[in-house]
Formats: sequence, C-alpha cells, structure tokens
Amino acid sequence: MHLVLIVVSAIVTAVFLGWGGLVVGGLLGYCLAEVVGLKKRLLELEERLSDSTQAVRAETTSVATESRSVAAKIPTKDRNSVEKVASQPDFPEEEVVFAVASGDEKAGMSASHEDNSDEQPVTSSLPDKLTAAIKRFFTEGNPVVKIGLVVLFFGVAFLLKYAADRSLLSIGARLILTASGGVSLVLLGWRLRNRPLGYGLGLQGGGIGILYITAFAAAKLYALIPLSAALFILVGMVIFSGVLALAQSARVLAAMGVIGGFLAPVLMSTGAGDHVLLFSYYAVLNIGIFAIALFKTWRELNLIGFFFTFGIGSYWILDRYSAAHFNTTEPFLILFFVLYVAIAVLFALRQPVRLKGVIDGPIVFGTPIVASMQQYQLVSESEYGMAVSFLAAGVMYLLLALFLRRSDRREGAGSRVLSEAFLALGVVGVSMSIPLAFDSKVTVAAWALEGAALVWVGVRQSRLLARIFGLLLQFGAGFIFLASVFYPFGSTPYINHYFLGCAWIGTGALFSSYWLYRRKDISLSWEQYLCWPLLIWGIVWWYYGGFRESTRHFEYLRDHNALLLFASALTMLLSIAARKCNWKQLAVAQCQFLPVLLFCGVVGLLADDGLEHLFAGWGAMVWAVAIFTQHRMLQQFDLLWPKRLAGSWHGAGFLLMLLLLCYELSWYVANTGFSEVWQVVFWGVFPALVLQLLIRFGARLAWPVQRWSEYYLGIVPTVIATALIGWLMWSMTSSGEAMVWGWLPLLNVLELSQICVFLSLLGWFIACKREHCHLPLPMRPAAIGWIFSFCVFLWANSIVAHAVHHWTGIAYHLEPLYQSVVFQAAVAGLWSMIALGVTLWSSRSGSRVLWISGAVLIGCVVVKLFVIDLSGTETIARIVSFLVVGALMLVIGYISPMPPAEERDTV
Repeated sequence: MHLVLIVVSAIVTAVFLGWGGLVVGGLLGYCLAEVVGLKKRLLELEERLSDSTQAVRAETTSVATESRSVAAKIPTKDRNSVEKVASQPDFPEEEVVFAVASGDEKAGMSASHEDNSDEQPVTSSLPDKLTAAIKRFFTEGNPVVKIGLVVLFFGVAFLLKYAADRSLLSIGARLILTASGGVSLVLLGWRLRNRPLGYGLGLQGGGIGILYITAFAAAKLYALIPLSAALFILVGMVIFSGVLALAQSARVLAAMGVIGGFLAPVLMSTGAGDHVLLFSYYAVLNIGIFAIALFKTWRELNLIGFFFTFGIGSYWILDRYSAAHFNTTEPFLILFFVLYVAIAVLFALRQPVRLKGVIDGPIVFGTPIVASMQQYQLVSESEYGMAVSFLAAGVMYLLLALFLRRSDRREGAGSRVLSEAFLALGVVGVSMSIPLAFDSKVTVAAWALEGAALVWVGVRQSRLLARIFGLLLQFGAGFIFLASVFYPFGSTPYINHYFLGCAWIGTGALFSSYWLYRRKDISLSWEQYLCWPLLIWGIVWWYYGGFRESTRHFEYLRDHNALLLFASALTMLLSIAARKCNWKQLAVAQCQFLPVLLFCGVVGLLADDGLEHLFAGWGAMVWAVAIFTQHRMLQQFDLLWPKRLAGSWHGAGFLLMLLLLCYELSWYVANTGFSEVWQVVFWGVFPALVLQLLIRFGARLAWPVQRWSEYYLGIVPTVIATALIGWLMWSMTSSGEAMVWGWLPLLNVLELSQICVFLSLLGWFIACKREHCHLPLPMRPAAIGWIFSFCVFLWANSIVAHAVHHWTGIAYHLEPLYQSVVFQAAVAGLWSMIALGVTLWSSRSGSRVLWISGAVLIGCVVVKLFVIDLSGTETIARIVSFLVVGALMLVIGYISPMPPAEERDTV
C-alpha cells in the first residue's frame, strides 16, 4: 500500500506541477502512507488490548467466585472478613482503560466507582465511529446531565446576551450572578462527586465553563477588569479545572473545562476582537492541556485542544490575517506547534507497559501538516520563509527522533514507533527545504546524498519504506538534474556544480548499492536485483560527468585522451574501494575499463585533427597510464573476477595493446621516409615476433601467462595466427618494392617478411602439435597443416606474379596478369613443379592422400592448358608451357607412381 500511495501521489502531482512535482508528490504520498500504516498498527494494538482486558476481567470474576465459595465454608464469625478481602478491587484507584488511536473510551470513566463491565467493540470506519460516539453519549454515563449542562451552558450565554442588549441589570450584577452560579455548580458537583454515572463531574464541568464565559466577558466586552488581570483569572481557572480533573482522574471534567474555555471567546465574540488577546488566551489553555499531559494520557483532551486551536487559528488567518500581523502571530503559531509536538511525545512515553509503542496519529502527523499550511499563509511574501520553516521543523524532528531512539534503548520506553515517525517527518522537512531555498543544482546534490542516507538508515533499521523512499529520492535527483541543470560556461574543470552534481548522484547510487549488497540477510529477495542497476547507474553518472568535462576542456590533451585519463583515475579509485570494502560486484564492474580503452582507441584512430596517431602529444603518457591501470586492475582482481571473465579480459587486453603498438609502428615507419610497403611489412613482422616470444618464453612468466595459460597460450596465439594468415592474404595484394640491386624473388623486403610470418606460423603449428599451445577449438593439427599448405601455395603464386610484374612491367593487377602469356606459362610450370614435389614426397612417405593432391594439381594444370593456354599456341611461351608440363607429367608417372592402398585386416 505504501508504494502504491507514493507512486499514485507522485504521478498526480507531476500532472499538475511537472517533473518537479514528481518528488513533491512522492513526499506527500509517503506522509499519507505513514499515517495509514500507523493507523493500522494502532487498530491492531487496540484489538489486542480489548482481548487482554476481557481475559483479565474474566480471571478476576473467577477468582472472586472462588473466594465466595471458600468463604461459605468458613465459620460465620470469620466470613465477614473473608468477604471484605474478596471484594477488594484487583486494580488501583487509577483508571485502567486508556484511549487508543480509535478514541473509543468509556465516557465519564474515573476512579469514582464507574461501571467498566461493558466493552465497546473496535470500529474501523468513520461512519461507524461517529455512530458509536453518538450512541455512547446518549446511553453511557448520565445522558440527562450531559444534555442538561449543554442546554444550560447555551442558555446562560444567551441570557447574558439578552440582558446586555436590554440593560435589564447592571453589568457588574449580571456578571456576579453568573459567576456565583458557576461557583455553585462547581461546589455542588464536588460534594456529589461520589454519585454514580458521573453526576458530580458533569456539574463541575458546567460550572467551570460558566466561569470561563464570565471572566472573558468581564474583561473583553465590558472592560470591568484589566486584560492582564483577566488573563491571570483564566490561567487560574485552567489550573483549577486541571487540578480537579487530576484529583478525581476525571478526563470528562477536563474535557468539559477545555471545551468551555475554547468556546467562550467564540460565543461572546463581537467580530472586532484583538487576535493577540485571543491567541494568548488559547496559549494559556494549551499550556494547561500540556500540564495535564505530564500526568495523564488523556487523548481526547489533546484532540480537543488541537482541533480548537488550529481550527480557529486557520479561520482567523484566512479571514483576517495580513502581513502587518506577522510579528504578533508567528510566535503563537510556533508555540502551538511546539506544544502539540511535546504533547505527542508525552502521550507515547507515558503509556502503560501493555500499550508501549502506541502513538496519537492525528496529533503526530496532523500538527506538522496544519502548521505548515498556516505558516505558508504567514510567510508567503518571504522568499526563503518556507525553506527556513521546513528546515527548522525537520531538524527539530530529527533531534527528537534521536532522543527517542536513545531513550528507547536506555529505558525501554517503547517509543520506537514515534521515533520512526519523527525520523520520517524530519527527512521530509529537510528535503522540502532544499528546493525551496536553492536552485536545482543544490537540490540534486542534497537529494542524492539524502537518498543514500535514507537507504543506509533503512538497511540498518530494517525499514523497507525508508529504503524505497531513499531510492526514489536519488532517481528523482537524476531526472531533475538532466531536465534543469546546464553546464556553466567558463567554469573550472571538475570543480563546478555540473560535475559535482554528477559525482554526488553517482556516489549516492554506489553507496546505496553497497549497503544493499552488504546486508543481504535483511533485504527482500527482489531488492537484491537492485544492486547491479544501482551500481551501473552510479558508474554511468561518474562517466557522464567526466565525459562532459573532457569535451569542454583539455583541448591540448584531445577529448579522447582526457576521457581515458579520467577513466583510468576513476578505475583506480573504484578498484581501491572494491578491495577495501571486499565488494565483489564493484570489482567485477571494473571490467568496463577495457571497453572504454577500445572506445578511446577507435576515436583516436578516426580523429581528423592533424596529429594522425594515438601517441601524439600527451597521448603516449595517457596511454601508458591506461595500460598500467589495466594491468594493475587485472592483477588485483585475479581471484575476485569470475574465471571466464578474467581470462577473456586478459586476452582481449593483450590483443588490444598489440593492435595499438602495430598501428604506432606502422605510422612511425610511414612518417620517416620509408615507402608504403614498409608499413605492410611491420603489420606482419611485429605480430609474428610477438607470437614467437609468447610461445617460447611466455611460460616462464608465472603471472599472467602461466596463471592464464588457457588464454595466453591458447586463444591469444590462435587469434594472432589467424590475423597473420589474413595479413599474408593482404600482403600478397601489394606489388612490393625492388631493392637497390633490383627485384630478386625471395630477396626483397615484402617476401622476406612473408617468410618470417610463415616461419612464425610454422613454429606455432609445431607448438600446437607438441601441446605447448592449446587450440581453443576442436581442430586437428592435420587441418591446420592443410591450411598452412594452401597459404604456401598461394604465396608461391604471388612470388611468380611479383617477378612477372617487375621483370616484364605488367601491372600488378588481376586482369593484366590473367591476360599475360608469360604469367600463364610461369604459373603452369610452377604448378607442375609443385605437383612433382608433392608426388615425390608422397612416394617416400607412402601417403596416398598427398599423391592424390598432387594428381589433382596436375589435372588442374592440364585443364588450364586446354582452356586458357590453348588459345595462345602460336606464342613461344604457350608452346614452352605445353612442352614443360608434358615432360614433367612423364617424369611424375615414372618416378612417383600412386602408392598402394592401405591393407585391411580380414576376419
């Protein structure tokens, strides 16, 4: 229900007030949810009280019955004493039934022997409560006296009004007669105080009400006594009625006296009264109610004072208040507010043991709501009036919550419910003061930190509602920040409200995620799913702030370098926090650094700012710091990360560094006067060298190669080898460059580098066969051998193509080479020589598969001769190709016949 009320209130308020009303509506919904929740708890306590009271009375009745049966067996001379003992009450003279939140208590119940045998059922709906109250008024106690006193009270008031209008008696005589009647009723009621059904109490209450009217009329209407003297008289009557009520434990008498006191100025008002005198008079009455609250938990008395004080005060503020009245009105509002907060505290602390934890919901939550509405009318013309008011009230409630919490731990006062209510009101008050006093920048930061604090309090105290409210505050702060906060021009990098706002929101989210992760035992199951979203939310806000700073400043660093440096510093900081707090989720979240590295590298490669490479300017320093951060992070979280994630990040990081170094080397070669072919060479030679170093010497490194051998001696070499095969295919498309001695096959830069790559691949292939390296895929070494052989075959064709290109001047492109008779003849001879070599090898090794491969190649040569070369039989090159191929086929057939098939065992 709490979450529903918060969400519904937030949505409704947002419809009318925009996004800013979303959080305000959530706060109001939170207060309403607290009232509903506490009301429900109070009703449950009331039901338990009713059940326990019935059980105690049933036990008392059984004990009395047993005592009388025992007394019947005792001799007559001792029976009177036994009956006297059995008739003693089990409860003290003090009344034992106290008002709970629903307010159904026995009217007129006191120590003067009132009948408590009939219990009223607990009602939950407002119409039922109203019906029950009316029924009790006319059926319980002495209804005749109640109605008669009410009629008499109004009659005296109308009589005085009538006499004043017609001058029937002198003013003094009228007031003396009225006061005498009031005193007589009080004395008669005191004499008859032991009469059943509260007869004497009713007379005393009526007499006190008449005395209130008389004193007020003598001072205000007729000026027979000074106002100061009248004030002292009223104070005396309040004290007198309070003493009578306390002496007789008669809450009805106290209620009648208070009602009479509050109604007196209303009934005798002429419409032109002094508000200072009115509020001073009400202040005296409320102080009297507070004095009674020091000794009794009479809830109806508190409610009467609350409704009369704030009800009449609200009417006067709406009807008569102006800015000129502020100095004479504000002190009274503060006094009334403090008094009823104190009364709420006394009501909770002075409950009997069986009702510990019961609070007066209307007083606790109604006081700040009504007082804030009145305060708004009083300070509406002040810019920071409501902000200061909310802040002062919030701080007061927080201090009271702290006091009650300590009191509950020290004395067992049962005030936990009230302390939680005050904590909620304090948080709401402080939260509301921020947007009223500051702009959205400060509001965002304060709400983010306050939301994190609420999550912490909710976790420590196992309060779900506090945790939910704290999370809503943080998300509300984020939305307000994006909607209303703009980047300040000309600000200092990282020391401006924009970046600090992002930092506070991110820190609050990380803090909340940590405490939900740490206290899994008290969090609900669905709350555990919030840890990762909060963690990601916090890191994203940090990166967002850093990204905005990088794009606004640091032109000399380049944007991506500034972002990379910020990401390195943030990763170091979060890594330290993860290790210090033993926070595995934050440690795993640092895997985001590698995608940031990749992003900054790609942006740097694509940047068109005239620098052309990553390590230009401050880039070398920035990337050195980033590589160190990556290495250190992997080392620290070696055991904290999941194995597959850590291994994948080791391999991916190594390959990324290799890629960046290759790019930098090729850029350096290209910008030092070398030709384009040297760039191609370094893209192949450097990875081939790294592959050999990794295979031959990597295992000597305990960390990270031996620790993660599956990746450094498995996946990484395989990826490099695959890339080198791709490089071979790409390098064959280059025309190459002749040396100073001209073009010599195999003795030029391009083909020498290709030989180095082939040797590196051969070393990797041998290491895989010897199981020094691990193949990540279920691929047999024979398949790798066939791939390697195919690459060698293509490379041999490229050697021929390069020679034809450089020696004959034919363009190094597919179409010119295809049309070249010389190239076709050379290719036919090359294929025949390769076929001869393969068949000779197959004959020596006895491999029928190799011989068939050579035969297939010979077949391709024959098909090529008759499909392509036959059209050029008139040229010398074509004639030579036919003669050479034919002679080689005869040689193959003579010296390398087909090996016999493998013999199979027969059964």
